[in-house]
Amino acid sequence: MFQNILVGTDGSERAGRAVAQATDLALANDATLHVIHAYEGTRESIAAAARNTVERLAVDLAATGVRLRTYALQGNPADVMIEWSQRNDADLVVVGNRGMTGRGRLLGSIPNAVAHHVTAAVMIVQTQRERQGFGVIVVGTDGLERAERAVALAAELAHASGASLHLVLAYKGVAQATADALAAGAVVTPPSDLEAEASEEAATIGDAIEAQAEALRARGLSVATHTVPASPASAILDIATEVGADLVVVGNRGMTGAKRVLGSVPNALAHQATCSVLIAPTGDP
Repeated sequence: MFQNILVGTDGSERAGRAVAQATDLALANDATLHVIHAYEGTRESIAAAARNTVERLAVDLAATGVRLRTYALQGNPADVMIEWSQRNDADLVVVGNRGMTGRGRLLGSIPNAVAHHVTAAVMIVQTQRERQGFGVIVVGTDGLERAERAVALAAELAHASGASLHLVLAYKGVAQATADALAAGAVVTPPSDLEAEASEEAATIGDAIEAQAEALRARGLSVATHTVPASPASAILDIATEVGADLVVVGNRGMTGAKRVLGSVPNALAHQATCSVLIAPTGDP
C-alpha cells in the first residue's frame, strides 16, 4: 500500500499525534518513515534546535522498530514537505490538521498547502484527539473509475486495521433536479408521481453501490452502504458523523493542478470533517 511515508513535525504534542499515526501506518505497511522538522531562519541556534528535535524523536521511536529517517531542513514547512515529497517519491504525506478547522481556520496553513500541492496521498490527522486506530472508515464514491481508486485504498486500510467500511454515494435526485430547474426558470414537466420516481431512482442507485459492497464483502470486509440525495460533501460528512468515523477517504479530484477548486469535495472534507481525512490520488485532478 505505502512504501515511503513522510510526516512533518514541529516538536509539539499535537504534531506528535500525527507522527504517531504515521508510525502506525509505516509499521503496518513495512514502510520507511521519513520525519521532517522544517525551520525558518538562518541562526545556528535555530538549526541546532531543529536537529535536537528530530534526534529526540528518533530515540523515542526506536522502540517501535519502525524503519526511520529524520531530517532537519531549512525553509517554509509546507514548501519543504511538498518539494521533498515530490523529489523523493513519497506515496503518503501525513500532516496534522492545525489551522484547517474551527474559528482559527487558515487557507494558508501547512496542511492546506500540502493537501493542494502534493500529488501523493495526503492524510490530515485529527490531532485534537488522542492517538487511536481506524475502527470505522467512510469513503465517498460516484461509481466512476477514479473513485474506485479511493475505494480500493479505503478497503486496504480497512482490511489492515480490521475496520468497518461505509460506502457513501451521493446523488442529486429527481426531486431536487426538478426543483432546481423550476427555480432557474426552465420549462419542465415534473413527473406525475414524483415520490414514486424518487423511490425508484434511490433503489436503482442503491443496487449499484450494493454490488460494489458485495465484492468487498467477498474479501472478508464488513461493509455498509449509504445512498444519500444530497451534495457529496454534505452526504459524506453527515454519514461520518452518524457512524462515528475515525477516517474519511475521498479522491483528490479538484484538489491539485490547474483545475484546483477551493469548493471541491476533498477540500470541503479536509476543512470540515471532525475525524482524520485521507485524500487519495485518483489520476484525475
